[in-house]
Amino acid sequence: MPGRSVTLKLGHDSYFLGPRHAVCRELHASLPRQSASLLDAGLSDPGAMRTLLDFVAANDPARDFDEAPEDREVLRRAKRLLNGGVHVLVRLDGPASHACAGPAVQVDAASGTLRPDLAITAEEESLVERGDIRAFWLSRLHKLDPVARIGFGLWSRSAEEYRAAIERGNPEYWDHKGFAYWEGITRTTIVNLSVGLNKAGFRGNMRQEREKIRNVGKAVARMHIDYVKADYRYSYGKIRGLLSKQQVADYHHEAFAEFHIQPDNYGGTWLRAVPDEMEFRIYGFLYCHDCDSDEGYPGPAR
Repeated sequence: MPGRSVTLKLGHDSYFLGPRHAVCRELHASLPRQSASLLDAGLSDPGAMRTLLDFVAANDPARDFDEAPEDREVLRRAKRLLNGGVHVLVRLDGPASHACAGPAVQVDAASGTLRPDLAITAEEESLVERGDIRAFWLSRLHKLDPVARIGFGLWSRSAEEYRAAIERGNPEYWDHKGFAYWEGITRTTIVNLSVGLNKAGFRGNMRQEREKIRNVGKAVARMHIDYVKADYRYSYGKIRGLLSKQQVADYHHEAFAEFHIQPDNYGGTWLRAVPDEMEFRIYGFLYCHDCDSDEGYPGPAR
């Protein structure tokens, strides 16, 4: 048996369908096997059926399909593969392509599901160094990095591209809020940054201001990389690589300081007289409902 695996899109969720040995041993106890009835409930999309047909054709030892088998026959054989215990169907939290706890996915301790690994890659570092901030945040978006919701919104090519990312994305990741909501937060972020630069003494035309904002964006992306790496190194919070609201605020403050922008121009800490921790409790859920805890985090090292 070739042991081929695929990622199936069933409704709003993605599922790994493949041989059990492809799911790393340490995940077996954490991830209950999903019922084959999920296939009945979710496979209404022709594209999903074609994907399932390819999988069954590659793995069913009978290999006696008609040229155009009926959907119910494809489903019957897929269930037989699942129920036979060789293959499993497990939910993925995001667009992962396999179910091994290597560089692609990890266990989300809160939900018990798989999610893409948040580790910073060499390619992501290279993107920031080359100034391709959009591609960097798009990569982070695919990993369900909470900061990427606004990061990608700031640097996407167009409102249409941002809208498409939201509408095609995991609704839980987007907190079941639509384009108008997230675009509103993104616009507020731009205004705050522009005001912060003005207060810091920056004077320039629109082209110069856009370039200055891009420089701030590069600094923020570099800080994000540094903080995610540190989170992996020291295992702060519950999920490695997933930052807390405090970590995100701290690295924005550090990046802003390079341009003499005050901390209260960061949207997560805009009430100067209110302690950060209280602000996070009051309205942090509005922009980061899925941030990690800051358990063990000692504060900025610099």
